[in-house]
Amino acid sequence: MYPAIPERDMAGYFFTHFLLSVWCYDNDSNPLGDNQMPHTLLSWTISLFLLSGCISLSGKDPSAKVISIDPQNHRNISIVYSHNRSLELLPCGCSFNPVGGLDREVNLLRQWQKDNKESTFLMLSGGTTFTPKILSDELKQEYPKRAAVMAEALNQLGIHAFSPSADDLRLGKEYVDKIRETTKFPWVNANILHEGKPYFDPYAVIEVGEARVVIIGMSSLPLEEIAKGFEVVHPDKVLPKILQEIKTKVSGEPLIVLSSSVREFVTKALLSKYPEINVVAGQHLDDLGDELEQFSSRTVFVRPPSKGQKIARIDIPIQQNYKKLFSNFAPGARINGVGYWEKQQKKLEEEAKHLTGEDKKAMEQRLAAVKLEISSRRTIEEAPSEETTKIELTIAEVDQNLTKPENEMTAIVKRYKTLVDGNGTTTH
Repeated sequence: MYPAIPERDMAGYFFTHFLLSVWCYDNDSNPLGDNQMPHTLLSWTISLFLLSGCISLSGKDPSAKVISIDPQNHRNISIVYSHNRSLELLPCGCSFNPVGGLDREVNLLRQWQKDNKESTFLMLSGGTTFTPKILSDELKQEYPKRAAVMAEALNQLGIHAFSPSADDLRLGKEYVDKIRETTKFPWVNANILHEGKPYFDPYAVIEVGEARVVIIGMSSLPLEEIAKGFEVVHPDKVLPKILQEIKTKVSGEPLIVLSSSVREFVTKALLSKYPEINVVAGQHLDDLGDELEQFSSRTVFVRPPSKGQKIARIDIPIQQNYKKLFSNFAPGARINGVGYWEKQQKKLEEEAKHLTGEDKKAMEQRLAAVKLEISSRRTIEEAPSEETTKIELTIAEVDQNLTKPENEMTAIVKRYKTLVDGNGTTTH
């Protein structure tokens, strides 16, 4: 739906220099005759020119995944987020109002584009996407075929960054590597290691005009055993280094987005320590509360349901500085006042008196998050409106009303359905 955006890196420079060197030493095609010194000089001159271009394009951090999107004079960025597709392109198997379906999702995005003509859309996808929620031995031969169609669909959708979870690794390293070869978007995750080293790029930088959006991927612990050699470390072990690197290498005051499957209470404890994170795009589980939430004066949560049943959208102005306070949320967002959080603090403090060990430690983390909430809420309530960044949050259901018209995703979804019908079961 959206054109694939190429990543900027140095590989093109070195490959180009190699080709130039071969050409310049080929006597048969050499326009300068047999004197090879001019060929070498020409090769390096052109290569240095290309290298200077690479450096200027890549800014301060040529080694990072940097993606550039032309804002086309738009005023806003619309960050669209979904997650946990569980290898499913079709609507849920609900008997009443089956929701979801990637072809329907395309129609929703088109509606949003039509209604938000001053927005540049940035597409993000969370993990547990290329494996089903529950693995079946009978379907293991089918999963690679379905994953190939899922990769094609997400390429068509125009995903700008994908943050895998540990559950995406349950079918093995070779399985994941084959999928990655076919996708046109970067895979970003900071806390999945392979043989002690990061296996994915920890983050990606997306340039939208003067704005910088940094996507950091983070995974919860896996539901089941993952591929040999992989491990998932606590986010606290990797976040400080990454945030410091972003601070020194990314220009301006970027919007930092944590695309994460980490549980809510752990995430809120992290946000208490790292308030520079602006947006948490997370997974919505039964115990995770509201789908939209303002955590602090500078941080918001979006948690759409899984499998594309609902899609989240964050609208935020294109600007250089994202350290201002957030304000002007959509009516659906949870914005509780200072009084509410002070009552919560008293309640939790009373409960903490009867806890010991790990339970008490977990409660202390919750209390720290609540205290930050109180402080942030006071700041929000007292802040002049001109000192805030006005953003809006939206969660929309992908329902049956979006089935028509057919679009470029329809054929892919039909092909996927043929795979599922041929096996006589779904991945739900």
